[in-house]
Amino acid sequence: MPWNKTLLITLCLYCLCFQVKSIDLSKLDFSQNYKKNGVRLNYSLSQSDTTYRLLLSIDYTRYSSTDQIENLTLLSQEKFSSSKDQKVTPSYQNTKRLVPGEHFEFRFSVPNEHNYLVIQFNYQNTTYYYDIAVNESLAFPLATFSCMRLEDSAIGPLFYLGDSVHLSSLGVVDQTYYLYQYTTPFKHALPPMVTSNFDTTNQILDIQKSAIPQNAFKLDTIKSLYFIQTDTTTNTGTMCMSQSSSYPKLTQIEEVIAPLVYISTSEEYQTMLEAEDPKAAFEDFWLKIIPAKNMAAGTIKAFYRNVQDANELFTSYKEGWKMDRGMIYLIFGPPERVEREEDKEIWKYSRYEGEIKFTFVKQINLFTQFHYVLEREKSYSGIWFSEIKKWRQGNI
Repeated sequence: MPWNKTLLITLCLYCLCFQVKSIDLSKLDFSQNYKKNGVRLNYSLSQSDTTYRLLLSIDYTRYSSTDQIENLTLLSQEKFSSSKDQKVTPSYQNTKRLVPGEHFEFRFSVPNEHNYLVIQFNYQNTTYYYDIAVNESLAFPLATFSCMRLEDSAIGPLFYLGDSVHLSSLGVVDQTYYLYQYTTPFKHALPPMVTSNFDTTNQILDIQKSAIPQNAFKLDTIKSLYFIQTDTTTNTGTMCMSQSSSYPKLTQIEEVIAPLVYISTSEEYQTMLEAEDPKAAFEDFWLKIIPAKNMAAGTIKAFYRNVQDANELFTSYKEGWKMDRGMIYLIFGPPERVEREEDKEIWKYSRYEGEIKFTFVKQINLFTQFHYVLEREKSYSGIWFSEIKKWRQGNI
């Protein structure tokens, strides 16, 4: 009898060791994912039959030689606000320690009834959570391949002019790939109070189609979007884009002027676009609205730091600052609190008279599983122009 009691206690302790605390993602604050100088996560997920391959890149600032990602765990769960989940045990795992961070590769399966993969890890005493849709929660089925830079296996979607992109297949190795190249620049998001005709995806695009005879191609056009498929009768595919080597920083004067559309008048903006000397027109714009040179310089630095952060965080099928979330980030800065639901993300700011809230709704998009569109309201007009006024006065 004592032996049976000891055995029972041992079995209970064994079971507890393999239990994973459930995560209700709807009750978490995701704002740490958007902090300045924070962790930046990028991933590519492909699927062949029941096997997933996750390529994961986590960039961060090392404050000492011992800094590293700790307690990286993959969980799968049925619902976004799940009462139960389980730890994912990869069938294959590989880790590379890189200068800007760390790169991971996992291969695994999840139960058919589980619709979310949760990435959990610790860095600098902060726990980070990222959720990825799998199975039935996907807008489109996943492709069987991922885009990787041929030289160093860096993952997309962002590559640079001249890069050779390797299509790394999880399934069939010898297959034909079809490439759709979009060279038309996508429009920037409209301000939050514009409630009519704000669909910036509704535009005529120049699309060039070609077949890729082998599993690699070279990016020979800057600022182009590429969508790659193996079956053109479906919506399944993978995207990548080419940018200049300085991106997410903006260095060419034409691209530097572009985000000023949010804080300039139509006349001011048009003057910069049409100027024979756009650099001089750019400088004239800032010195006219902020005559004090030191204050103007500080404001310019802060503005383009927000542009760079928005590009790092939200670049997808177009530049990050052009996305709805990127636009709000650029003008208002990092959100103070971020709440998530299954199909929406809510940003909160408390530095105004009362709490300001922006709600982004997840919508189906051919190029990305994370396409969030702002719920626009005319009532945003007051806080928008108030914030624009601060930028134009250097009061930031």
